[in-house]
Amino acid sequence: MKGIKLRAWIKDFAQMTEVNAIVFVHRLIPKVENKPYIEDEYGDIYFLDEVVLVRYTGLKDKHGKEIYEGDIVTSSDFGEVLVVRYDNERASYVVTPIRSLKSEQDRILGYTLTRPGWRRIRKIGNIYENPELLSGGDGP
Repeated sequence: MKGIKLRAWIKDFAQMTEVNAIVFVHRLIPKVENKPYIEDEYGDIYFLDEVVLVRYTGLKDKHGKEIYEGDIVTSSDFGEVLVVRYDNERASYVVTPIRSLKSEQDRILGYTLTRPGWRRIRKIGNIYENPELLSGGDGP
């Protein structure tokens, strides 16, 4: 069985990091104060309220880059800039046009990421490190 792969956006440092572990209770480290925390790829510790966790979708773009929640992608199939998110109602990852994120009613629009053509998508950034890409949305 595959494990869940996560990254964390560290809010205070505006930096993305790989998550090595999530610890919910640890009485041996006084600094931790029994609050849930993550340990990143360098062994640094961040409390869960200091980070945003993003899950790996299990998919890669056409250049082999791993696709995570919150990634911004383009595709000639869709003709616009899209954001990867998890849709609870569909129980699957979807790509949603940036223009649809501006309206809560339109937010339901999303193309299932596993449909034919997803292999042609290209990752261009993510909503945390590249927020300027969210103002676009008119095309790749």
